[in-house]
Amino acid sequence: MYRRLCYALAMVAWAFSPITAEEPKTVAEFNSRGLVWQEKGEFDKAIKDYDEVIRLDPKSASGFLGRGNAWFQKGEFDKADKDFAEAKRLRELKE
Repeated sequence: MYRRLCYALAMVAWAFSPITAEEPKTVAEFNSRGLVWQEKGEFDKAIKDYDEVIRLDPKSASGFLGRGNAWFQKGEFDKADKDFAEAKRLRELKE
């Protein structure tokens, strides 16, 4: 249910934001577009956007989590495990 809500919110943000007209510039914009690509089954495009999230903010747990999910959906389980572990480590640092 939570994932569906996140997807719905991302789709609304995508439809009514300048992201659709131009390239994303912020972590939030790349993260949102990555989620949309993932839900459309465009995992390589999602990974590319999550790579950009991580480049812009190397401490972004959500970037690693999103990319891990995309790797998992592609069947790249070793890469997914590494990203999930990094997301967990970064979240624990914030607590």
